[in-house]
Amino acid sequence: MYTWWRRKALGDAILNAFKDSTFNQGYSTEDVARDCLRLQRLPGGPRRNLIAVGENGKILGAVFHVPTRSENRQGVGSYGWFFTSPDLPLERRANIANSLIEETHTVMKNGGFSEVFVNMGTQEGKLFLKRRHGYTPMEHPTKLGEKVWHKDLRTGKGEETEV
Repeated sequence: MYTWWRRKALGDAILNAFKDSTFNQGYSTEDVARDCLRLQRLPGGPRRNLIAVGENGKILGAVFHVPTRSENRQGVGSYGWFFTSPDLPLERRANIANSLIEETHTVMKNGGFSEVFVNMGTQEGKLFLKRRHGYTPMEHPTKLGEKVWHKDLRTGKGEETEV
């Protein structure tokens, strides 16, 4: 459960992380913060946020709405936004992001998920997940024209498609 000060610190960290981002699909920085901080239950079963906090208590990064238990027989799930603090050196940011995404995959695998499908909110996020974690675009975009990206947690690979 968030205390009000932790929620504010998390909101401030999100706004700082995304302040210079170029968003896909018409998102704004405020939309991202609102989406990340919403507390209601989301479809697809129980979820949790993974938050990296430094020794000084500063928020270093996070992944939001990570599903913890598959409630469908297909074992397919999706998580929300992720970020790292832009105040960190680039190499440290990449290490924190890698750790967060690897932990996300572990939580999902342990929860019975075999596949991940995500919409990429920023170009930077898309390139990171593609290059570092093998996500690949699905051949057909959603009804809204959004590209959905895929990763098979059993093999560690994304679906092979033409880009």
